[in-house]
Amino acid sequence: MTMRVVELEMKFKKLFETGKMGKMEIRNRIVQVPMVLNYTQYPYNLTKRYIEALAERARGGVGLIITTSTKAESTIDPYPVGTMFPSLDREYTLRTFAELTDTVHMLGAKIGVQLSPGTGRHADVPMADKWPVSASAVPMVFYPKLLTRELNLDEIARLVEAYGEAARRAEQAGFDVIMVHCFGGYLIDQFLTSLWNKRKDKYGGDLENRMRFMVECVESAKSKLSTDFPLIARLSSNHMMEGGRPIDETIKIAKRLEELGISALHLSTGCYDTVQWTVPPMYYPEGVGVPYAQPIKEAISIPIIVEGRIASPEFAEKLLEENKTDFIGLGRSLLADPWWPRKVKEGRTEEIRKCIFCNECGATLAAFRYVKCAVNPALGNEGEHKILPAPRSKRVVVIGGGPAGLKAASIAAVRGHDVTLFEKTNELGGNLKAASAPPFKATIRSLIDWLVREASRAGVKIQLGNEATAKTIKDLKPEVVVFAAGSSPIVTKVLGVGGKNVVTAVDVLLGKAKVGNKLVVVGGGAIGCEVALHFAQMGKHVTIVEMLPEIGADLARANRLAMSRLLAESKVGLVTNAKLDQITNEGIVATSTDGRKQIFKADTVVLAIGMKANDRLYRELEGKVPELYKIGDALQPRKIINAIHEGDFIGREI
Repeated sequence: MTMRVVELEMKFKKLFETGKMGKMEIRNRIVQVPMVLNYTQYPYNLTKRYIEALAERARGGVGLIITTSTKAESTIDPYPVGTMFPSLDREYTLRTFAELTDTVHMLGAKIGVQLSPGTGRHADVPMADKWPVSASAVPMVFYPKLLTRELNLDEIARLVEAYGEAARRAEQAGFDVIMVHCFGGYLIDQFLTSLWNKRKDKYGGDLENRMRFMVECVESAKSKLSTDFPLIARLSSNHMMEGGRPIDETIKIAKRLEELGISALHLSTGCYDTVQWTVPPMYYPEGVGVPYAQPIKEAISIPIIVEGRIASPEFAEKLLEENKTDFIGLGRSLLADPWWPRKVKEGRTEEIRKCIFCNECGATLAAFRYVKCAVNPALGNEGEHKILPAPRSKRVVVIGGGPAGLKAASIAAVRGHDVTLFEKTNELGGNLKAASAPPFKATIRSLIDWLVREASRAGVKIQLGNEATAKTIKDLKPEVVVFAAGSSPIVTKVLGVGGKNVVTAVDVLLGKAKVGNKLVVVGGGAIGCEVALHFAQMGKHVTIVEMLPEIGADLARANRLAMSRLLAESKVGLVTNAKLDQITNEGIVATSTDGRKQIFKADTVVLAIGMKANDRLYRELEGKVPELYKIGDALQPRKIINAIHEGDFIGREI
C-alpha cells in the first residue's frame, strides 16, 4: 500500500466505512437523497433518462441511492399531473423499477424508493374533477387562495391499504429499502402537523391522533414486506415557519418511528413553503440544516442521515467524526459531479466539480423542464453526452476567459484540437470574478478554480493580458474562432451619470471603485440584491431602488426567499415601482408608478441595471474566418448555466 493511499484512508476514514441500516449493509456513508428531476413518466413508468442518471451516480461510488418521491396511489390524490412523480400502484410498473434496481445493484450501490401516499397541498394546477386532497381543507402551497378537500375516512383507509401494496411491489422490484415519506409538508406531514391538520376525528387533535395515518402506513407496509425488510423515514427536523411543528413533537414522532421498527431517519430542514431551507442556496453556510437535526439524534438510537448544502468531503468527514450524523446526504452535489465519492476515495478531490448551490436545477424544475445543472451539462443526458475525439485536429482560437470560453476551450482541447485562449485581463474567470467577491458567494470561486484547472489539464494555451484583435486573429490563421468575450455593465443615460459618486456594481465588487457609507443601489435584480447585501453586511447603510414591483425577480424561488430574509436581517431598504430620473451629488431622484417624485440621499450610487454583450470584435470577424461561433454573455447576457452549457456544446461540436 502506497503512502498516498494510507494518507487518504486516514483523511476520509469515516466517510468510507461500511454502514448499516437494519439488515442492509452499505459500502460507505454517502447517501444520494431524494430529488425531483422531472425525468420520470407519470404515472407509471421510469424513463431511460432517469435510470441512466441514477446509474451514473452508482457508477460514481455512492453507497445508497433514494429515488424521487413515488406515489403509492394515484387516483385519490392524482397530483402532480406533470412528469414529476412515478407511481407503484400497478403491477406492470415493476418493469422499469426492476430495470433501475438491477442496474444500480450491478454497479455496487444499494437503492431505496421514497414511497409517499400523496402530494396533498403541493398539487399542480387543480382540475375540477380531481381536486387536491389533504388532512383538512387548507391553503395550497402554490395557489394559497385555493383550499384542498379534506380526505374522508374511506379514502384514508384506501390510501393505507395502497401503501402496503406499493411497498410489496417495491420489494418485488428489487429495492433494498423503503423510505417512508413524512417530510416537507407532503401528505403524511400534513396529517402530522397541526398547522395543516384541523380534523376533529381520530386522525386529528392531539399528536397521538395526528400520528395515526403515519403509523397505519408503516404498519401496512410492514405487513406486506419480508421479515426484517428495512424501512427508513424522511422527516422535517424543523419546518422553519411560523406555526410549524415544535421540536418536542418532532422528537416524539422520531421515537414513535423507532418503536415501529424504522431502521434510520433522514432528517431534512424546511418544507415547500420555506424551500430556501430545503434546498439552501449559496447565501447560506455549508451544513446549514445540521444543527436542527441534533436534538432528534440525541433522543433516538437508530442512525440518521443529514443533508443541507454539503459540498466538501472534509466537511462531511468532520460531521461523521463529531458524531453529528451517521450518514452524509448529498443531493445537488451529486448532480454537479456524480463521481464525487469515487474522486474522494481515489484522492482526486481537486477534480471534484463542486455544486455552486445556484439552484438553477430548481428553476428548470419549476419551469416543468428536465432538471439541468449549471455546472454539469451532462446531467439528464448521461447516455448521450459523450466527449469524443475530433475527426481532425483544428487550430482553434477562443476569445474570452470567462466560463463560456474556458469550458469551450477545455472540451475542444480534450477532443484533440490545438486551442489558444486569449484573455485581455491578467486573470481568468470573466464576470465570475465579480460574482465571487461577496463572502456568501465563495462557491463561485471554486467554479473558477475548477474551470481553470480543467483548461490547464486539457492543454489549452492561455494568453493572459493579451487582447485579441482582428489582426492578431488573422495572423494566427485559425480554422475555428469561438467568441466568448462576455458582457459589460449597462450605464444609464440619465442626468448625472458621469458624477464621481456613480459606480457600477461590477467595478465595486472587483475593487476598482470605492463606496461611501450610504449607498443607493439602482436595480433590484440578482446583481443589485447581492451587491446590496454584501455592503450591508460590511456595515453600510443601503437602499435598493427597483422599477419593477418585485425585488429579485430573476432569482430562483429558493434563492429569492433566502435573499429577502437576509436583506431584511441586514436592514436593507427596499423600494419598488420607482424609476430612476436623475443622479445628483446628494443621491438620486426617482418617480414612482403613481407619478410621485422621490429623493433618496446617498454618497454613492451603485448601478446594477443589467449587462450588455461585448460583441464588437465578433462583428469585425464575421465572414473572415472559416468557422465562427458566439457563446455566453457575448451572445446575450444571461446566467452561468447558459455560459457553461453553450461552451460545452460548442466544444463538442467543433
